[in-house]
Amino acid sequence: MALEHHTLYSSPLVTVADVHCTEGCGPGRHEEHCPVASIALVRSGTFVRRDRLGKHVVDATRVVFFDPQDPYMVDHPFPGGDRCTSLSFTPATLREAQRSRRGEPERVFDRSTLSGSPEMHLLHRELLLTTQLGDGVMVEETALALLVIGRAVAEPALERMSGLIGKGEADHSAALTTEA
Repeated sequence: MALEHHTLYSSPLVTVADVHCTEGCGPGRHEEHCPVASIALVRSGTFVRRDRLGKHVVDATRVVFFDPQDPYMVDHPFPGGDRCTSLSFTPATLREAQRSRRGEPERVFDRSTLSGSPEMHLLHRELLLTTQLGDGVMVEETALALLVIGRAVAEPALERMSGLIGKGEADHSAALTTEA
């Protein structure tokens, strides 16, 4: 697979990367796996991910979860490949944010894809902007918000964590008001 990976931001907490797959049209040729747990937010293109949970059509309306324990294959039904923003978190960050509830502590995510919400799409665009501006604090806050929201939607038991995002945003807004 022809994969271009360009790091947009990296810290001890999270790595944000632009990932561009230029694979031609057709079925996946080999099994793949991600070395670290990550979330991909698709910006363009369409692909089909095949994994232990089935086949999943993925485009800009979906969020994709990659667990290092789960191999997968990618098919491209149309030419042109795809382009994604990848968020890779440190194991310590994932342990704190994820708190596995399924009895499978080695697995980080319990699903392959998720329908993106308007809030997630806006946060994705904010994340890309903050990487361009070089605002590390906002990159990390936005990346963590995407992680928490993705988990809250994916696992209703974790929805209470989404309240932390609103509190963090209120604290950040208050700090900006105080500074102004």
